[in-house]
Amino acid sequence: MTDVSLGTRMVIPVRRSADLARLTPIAVKIAAATSLPVDVLTIVHPDDDLPEEFRAIASATLLLAEQIGSPVGCRMLCSKEPVDAFLHACCDNLTLMSTAATPFKDGHYVGSFAASLLAHATAPVLLVGPQVTGDAPLDWTEVVVAVASEIDSTAVLPYAHALGVALGLDLCKVHIDTGSGNIYMSRYGKRMWFPDEVHATIGVEALEGSDVSATLIERSDGQLLAVRTHARSGLAWIADGSIAFDVVTNANGPILAVGPHVGDSSNDLRAVDATANIELSANTVDDAVRELQTPLADMAAGQDTEINATFGS
Repeated sequence: MTDVSLGTRMVIPVRRSADLARLTPIAVKIAAATSLPVDVLTIVHPDDDLPEEFRAIASATLLLAEQIGSPVGCRMLCSKEPVDAFLHACCDNLTLMSTAATPFKDGHYVGSFAASLLAHATAPVLLVGPQVTGDAPLDWTEVVVAVASEIDSTAVLPYAHALGVALGLDLCKVHIDTGSGNIYMSRYGKRMWFPDEVHATIGVEALEGSDVSATLIERSDGQLLAVRTHARSGLAWIADGSIAFDVVTNANGPILAVGPHVGDSSNDLRAVDATANIELSANTVDDAVRELQTPLADMAAGQDTEINATFGS
């Protein structure tokens, strides 16, 4: 299995401090297994009450650091372009994020931060859907890897293997047999055949089911599931759907999703305007908020800003 990198940091983007509580058990488990430095990220509008917004996310970050037992970065981006700011912050790092797993809100198409990230990310994304609770059991014994008949579906394997090794989990490759004929028997057991003269074969557990998403959810219940995704968004999502997001919608655990650009040496994001950068040295929340007051007073109103601090021993 080819050695791959899961990223140089784990980034946890949250919209509000309360969101971090649901992700904390998973974050603690992944951080302990991978030894990746952890950053909590939130994005606010420059006209918001920045000291109070920072106090809320800093307090949540400190609680996470106490759970992990090591320092955790606290990063607040103040931007009028939240999607661009989010993508640049997360694109090249292992990202653990909560998602509603739908581009719709109140009957209107509003897009999806998760789908946008998967379309550009050069590192895997751990998606936590709406059915996952903060007390969900995390006693996984295997990484269930969904593979299809297309050769690019195997791109998920090295990342699932890397995370599985870090967590001490077995790797189980499964394929939903919908009658396409790309599973065959040999004296070595069930194998998957990849057409178009690729001639690659891998051992798999063949499952039968007309509903791929439901079958994957049932097989991976109580386990960590890894999938390859084309990261469809916009009209493509509406027209063709997304198996990955169908699974995320109903799964009771996180999904390791590997998008089409994972492994690329650089991302394809457009450059963004430079922002003011504020580095805080205080290691308590109250001191950091007080330290923040001076640079904010010197900034132009509405200026895009990045505020960084680190909390925890």
